Amino acid sequence: MSPISREHLVEELAAVSHELWLLQGIRDYGRDPAKLPKEITDHDRERAEHTVRRLEELGIVSWGE
Repeated sequence: MSPISREHLVEELAAVSHELWLLQGIRDYGRDPAKLPKEITDHDRERAEHTVRRLEELGIVSWGE
């Protein structure tokens, strides 16, 4: 069993996804950090959901369901 809930893992991965998106926007496209949204987006959560599903398929995480 995983030590955190599935929902918590999704939110943590969504936060990481958003941080990476911010860094790429600044580094690769020269975007102004002050103008980039600070909030986690639906796209970040979607990527996180896909990642968690794949981790489940691989047997890396499980919630005893």
